[in-house]
Formats: sequence, structure tokens, C-alpha cells
Amino acid sequence: MVDHTAQLYGKRVPPSVTAAKMSVLQALSGQADKVESVVFLENFNKNICETAHAGGEMRTSGLAVILESSYQLSSADAVWLNGLYGETTAVYPMANKGANKRLSKSLVKSEDSTMVCGVYEKPGFDPVTGSSITKCFTVVNASGNRLSRKLSNKWTSSGMQIRDAYEDAATMKLKGEALDGTEKLYDNLAEYTTARNARLASEFGAIDADYAQTSNTFMRGKSGSVVYLNGAVPCASGALTHVSPLHGFVKFSPTSSRKFFPSTLMSHNYVDVVNLTPKQRDSIYSRAKWQGDTTVNGFALRMPIRNWERSALPQPKDVYRMRYSNFAHDERESAAIPTRVVLQMTPTKAHVEKTSVDYPAHIKQDLVRLQADDVAIAKLVALRHQFKILNPKIFDGTYLNIPRELAEKLI
Repeated sequence: MVDHTAQLYGKRVPPSVTAAKMSVLQALSGQADKVESVVFLENFNKNICETAHAGGEMRTSGLAVILESSYQLSSADAVWLNGLYGETTAVYPMANKGANKRLSKSLVKSEDSTMVCGVYEKPGFDPVTGSSITKCFTVVNASGNRLSRKLSNKWTSSGMQIRDAYEDAATMKLKGEALDGTEKLYDNLAEYTTARNARLASEFGAIDADYAQTSNTFMRGKSGSVVYLNGAVPCASGALTHVSPLHGFVKFSPTSSRKFFPSTLMSHNYVDVVNLTPKQRDSIYSRAKWQGDTTVNGFALRMPIRNWERSALPQPKDVYRMRYSNFAHDERESAAIPTRVVLQMTPTKAHVEKTSVDYPAHIKQDLVRLQADDVAIAKLVALRHQFKILNPKIFDGTYLNIPRELAEKLI
């Protein structure tokens, strides 16, 4: 076992990281003789979004698992084999300074929980004059969304061997929309996802990618073994890592000391927009866009892992700073966000009165939007004597006056 989180956290390992490691090792222990190695990358942790999609069952990300090809998958392995299989990041050079654009609703899928598509700036130097210049790129991160999750769920729930899952991923044909808008049959998920990335990039006038990597995938290992990687493998030009949605990406040079790099460096912490300066707050909501009439986004407002620069990772060779980008907004992930975090993501009316940024109407009315789950409703009803939260025709202050059919449901 290789654990890259040890140097990052030292003695202050987050409880969620410890619990996630134990869950993974327990799931693999039943066939320990067929486990060649487990590598926990710097970003290894409980995956908040996938755990929400699994109804609260532990799901993790940020690791590499090397197994003998005869390893028999089971539902217990969903703790490490899960999520958006085939997720791919591609970088497309842009002409001149590029143009910011908000994607239409038809191009954005809620289930594509980590989608990124926008304009990123890379600082550099003119090769002739030596003066500083800024190059613009369209960076796209996309997946097969529900198709990706359906695949990984099929592999763990059907009990197939890992080598059969590998073959299934490489050969399963999928239908999707081609770049010209027509329907096309793709040979596998990788081809499908590449086409989806190209479709999104074309909205920004980008055509040919000069870099692409898949960060949730199977690979062939040595002596016939199968590697499942939720991370990045460096090519000759390096490995691309998403530091955080608001920051952007960095590229690390390949090094002989490690085979795998983290594909993200996101923590479980969120931006506290309430306590930002007006300039900082407006910067976020003018540059980061997503579907849904809300300022709350469990993906776009994620903070980087604190002090990740002190880890065993090499110094980044390139930086792609987010100038303007479209992000996913996963409703299931949002539903799992605690109320205290929703409040820190929701500006007050006073925060938005003197701004040119178009905030949602409920923000301007000093309202907070919460998920209407059973816990929230129960807490709200408990406050019925302090606040007029129920229709007076239903609750007169002492009694509930409801139809018999509804009353019978309360038995």
C-alpha cells in the first residue's frame, strides 16, 4: 500500500479520510490474495457527490487499485469502483483572447456532476521579445453522466470479474449526439465522452484538443493485472489536476518517483460567500455559471485541500487560471449539503443591493432556499408556535384543520 495522504496531513488526518481508507481496505480484504497494490492519492477521501447518489452509502475517490484479472467484483467494491467512469478532461487552444459564453440548458446534464466548460488563462512569455503574454484555452471536463454511473454500478452489482468489466468498458457501444447534431453509434464510452467534450468545446469556437486525459478508468497492469484508477497518469507533457473550480487547473511534469497523480485537489470545505468582500463575491458569481436559480453549488464552490503545495507532489509546470466557466449543478449533491453550509453560500439582501451582478430573485428578497427533506420539514413544524409557517386555514394556533383523507395518513 502507498499512502500519499500521510505527508499531506501528517498527524492531522481528517476523520473522513480515515473512515474512507478503512472502508476500501475492508472491501478488498475478502480477496486479499488477488490485490497487488492500493495507492491512496493526495485527494483520497469520501466522495460527497457519489455518496449522495448512493443514498448515503460510503463512496470514495482518489485512488488506484491494482488487482489480478480474476478478482471477483461485488456490491462491496462500489466503495472504490463508482461514479463517473470515463470522465475526461481536454484542453483546447483558443484564438486570440477567446469569448466567455454561458452554455444553454440543453447542453448541461445534472448527472454530469463534475462538468467544467469554460475559458482558462495560461501565463507565458513571447519567444521572441520575452515579454509576458497570456494564452487562452477552453478546458472541458465531462463524462457519460448517467451512462457512466450505470456502467460502474453494473460491474459491481452483477459480480463479474475485473477483467470482464475492463472488456465491457472497452467494447460497449453507445448512442449519442455527434458534433453536427446527428445521432451516432459510438464504439465505447471513451469515444462517446471524447465526442461530448468536443461538442461542448465547439461552443467556444475550439476545435482540436492539444491535451486529453481520462481520470476514472481501467488500465492494463503488469503480468495481466487490471488497474482501476480514479486519478491521472502523466503522459510526456505531464498530468493535469483540477485544483478547484474557482482556481482552475495545474499541470505536473512526469516524474520517475510516481505513476499516478490526483485528478483533483478539492477538499470538503466550501467558499463562505457571506464573509467575502463585495468584490470577491461578485467575482465568483460573474465568472462561475451553472443551471438553477440558486447561489448554492456543492461542486463549483469547493475549496482546494489546504497546504496541498506541501505534499509530495512536484511543483506545477503550468497553471490554467479560470477566467469564466460553466459548472455542473448536481441536485442530489446539493440536497446533501448541511443547512449551515447553504447559509454560508447564500448572500443576504444587503450583500446584493449595490451590484451589477444578476443574483437570483430570492436573494434580493432576503430568502434562503433549502431542500424540503423530512428533517427540515420536521424542524420547521416544531417552530409553528414561534413563526407563522403553516396556512392559517390548516393550523389555527391550536388545532390542525385538515381533510379526513389527510388525517387518516397520520395514523
